[in-house]
Amino acid sequence: MLQFLENAFYAITKTRIHVAAIFFFLMIFLAKLYGGVKEVHLVVPLAFSIWIFALYLFDRAYDINKDAVADLKDTFGSKFGKPLVILSVLIALLPWVILWTNEQSILPAIILIPITFLYSFPIHGNTRLKNIFIVKNLYSAVLIYTLPIFLVIYFYHNNSTSVGIIELGTNLFYLTLFVFTGEIIWDIKDIEADKKHGVKTFPSTYGLEKTRILVLTLLITICLYAFYFGKGINIPVTIGFVLFILLVKKNTPIWVYHLPLFIILFFQTKKFFGW
Repeated sequence: MLQFLENAFYAITKTRIHVAAIFFFLMIFLAKLYGGVKEVHLVVPLAFSIWIFALYLFDRAYDINKDAVADLKDTFGSKFGKPLVILSVLIALLPWVILWTNEQSILPAIILIPITFLYSFPIHGNTRLKNIFIVKNLYSAVLIYTLPIFLVIYFYHNNSTSVGIIELGTNLFYLTLFVFTGEIIWDIKDIEADKKHGVKTFPSTYGLEKTRILVLTLLITICLYAFYFGKGINIPVTIGFVLFILLVKKNTPIWVYHLPLFIILFFQTKKFFGW
């Protein structure tokens, strides 16, 4: 039974579909919070959740060998590399179909298509954007999370939001800081794999102890930013980040890194369905 549960767990995590589900609820909640009176059609967050699923699937396909160094159970076999690339490209086009058939603008989906593949695809020789120091974290925080949510709020509320563009950007920058911090924490699990494959993340370059200091500094910055702009601080998430960064070690199992994501997904689901 335990083996079955473990296999089911990794079958989910290796696709990163749980991350796409978190993105789905995040887009719904932020669109309601910062959007106009008009509700965003449910197919819109669905379409862009499929987009982010395709992005991560493409990324997993390109990182099969590197991920195998971190944990074989949390990655696909090398024989799945090319099929996953093809599948991710096809999935990335699904948002266009979904939005078009539901009479929603496909322009944001077109804007995001290059972002899907530039994250992992070599831009020069073997150099990828996600291999460049800090660029990987900024790319994820700004282009994979904040930009899509900004586009959804701006385009699908008929450019009429309850807040101005500057205020909207200020609010979403709070999300950017949180994702950036989470991305650095996530890189801890890949320290050895990143060193072996020449991927310069903060943890692989400066080590775990300096990473702890950076993350705690970022969390303090997030709290000060929220306090200054009168935004509410997500206390459970902040406390979770603090505890995780204080307790995590180089040999912490990969599945532990996924647990906070499932906890977040649980509370998002609970909030969405009003449980």
